[in-house]
Amino acid sequence: MRDLQKHREANKRWRKAHPEVPREGYRRWAKANPEKTRENSKLWQKANPEKANKRQRRWIAANPEKRREIMRRAEKKRYATDLIWRLRKNTSSAVRRALKKLGQPKVVSTFKWLGYSPEELHVHLLRWIGKPCEEQSACIGVIITLENSHLDHIRPQCSAKTVEDVKELNQLSNLRRICALCNFKKNDREVTECSL
Repeated sequence: MRDLQKHREANKRWRKAHPEVPREGYRRWAKANPEKTRENSKLWQKANPEKANKRQRRWIAANPEKRREIMRRAEKKRYATDLIWRLRKNTSSAVRRALKKLGQPKVVSTFKWLGYSPEELHVHLLRWIGKPCEEQSACIGVIITLENSHLDHIRPQCSAKTVEDVKELNQLSNLRRICALCNFKKNDREVTECSL
């Protein structure tokens, strides 16, 4: 028992005198065992949530550029794979831009303000998938898919003069899917102005 205590104290003194050697050994082990490292890290975070939060905040404060890059990559990946999340982001941005143009701040959650959820918007827009493009101003009845279509405001959002107009123009009844070509041709005009 006494020898074990002496051994531990000697190890402690040695580690204090040579701080990089044990760290380097752990780094090599961690690099060779990424799954175990991730699992151990998750277990430690679960057992020590306050310490984990402090550690994360310190890292974020010390590495703002790395944090931004990690967040950009994660957002880009999610944007490419999660359609409902993409609809949420695009709709929120469009509403924020329209309100900013009117000099009004966005003070409440977009979908709470509009009165429907991103899931309801997704279901509404799925009605056009597999059908010919309704606009047909630049195409000849192209079949709508997720890849070749855009969300379109039947009455353009740029026609909003008040906050209530912005809300009205972003209701489901004013939203549809049309092919990208027709949407680019239509631009900011009313449907009747640009239809052939």
